[in-house]
Amino acid sequence: MINAGLSTFGSNTAGIANYLKPLTDYALAQIPTKAQSTTPLYLKATAGMRALPETQRNNVMTTVRSIFRELPFMFNDDWASIISGSEEGAFNWIAANYLLGKLTSTEQAANQYVGMLVNALVCHP
Repeated sequence: MINAGLSTFGSNTAGIANYLKPLTDYALAQIPTKAQSTTPLYLKATAGMRALPETQRNNVMTTVRSIFRELPFMFNDDWASIISGSEEGAFNWIAANYLLGKLTSTEQAANQYVGMLVNALVCHP
């Protein structure tokens, strides 16, 4: 299990490859080899990375992109990015409601969402 975020490498990017290895190894093991080249790989960094100075953010993301380019997955540099607080809130809303089984086609479940996605997107442009 990974406990610390990418932002912990802001002042020293040397450990990023080892940090990402359990995640990339898991993806390599789960996705059939013949499907890996057509499977997109994304990384969306959040609050910890937004808090770093710009130079450190850029160094970390450059290192991540370099590592991802070496993997057999479909990857574009733009797919590894730092998302805004609004985007993070929207993804959290989706994740929470998905895990609670609220994003189904049944009307009953659809009327029992946790929180309001509209507020996350409108109040924090």
